[in-house]
Amino acid sequence: MDDREFSEFDQLSSMSDEDLEKEVIQGTNLHIHMSKASVAKRILENRRQKQQLESIKNVEKVTQHLDTSNKELLVITSSLNEIVKILNFFKSHWLPKQPLWIKISTFLGGTILLGILLNLIASAIAKFWFHW
Repeated sequence: MDDREFSEFDQLSSMSDEDLEKEVIQGTNLHIHMSKASVAKRILENRRQKQQLESIKNVEKVTQHLDTSNKELLVITSSLNEIVKILNFFKSHWLPKQPLWIKISTFLGGTILLGILLNLIASAIAKFWFHW
């Protein structure tokens, strides 16, 4: 059997990518559609296309995961923004009318409560998203 009419596809399809590359490099009659080198080249290109499709699917999965993570982080930041708005409301409307000792105790109490709240949020993020 000569190299011009190659019909043993199973033999080539069981070869590794490196062996197929060697066959394409060493092969003659690459321009002939049914030559051994031409068939090896098509098998190699088909395998690479499958690998590219798998890579695209993996990238799409990661993109979807990052998109959902981003939405969850945006919800947390908007919640923290609402807390800041509430604190600014009390600071600008209620706090200026109070005596100094109430202002100081409110500042200390608010700082402690805000620290505890941020610690709880950070712990929840670490437990649920990072599984720590």
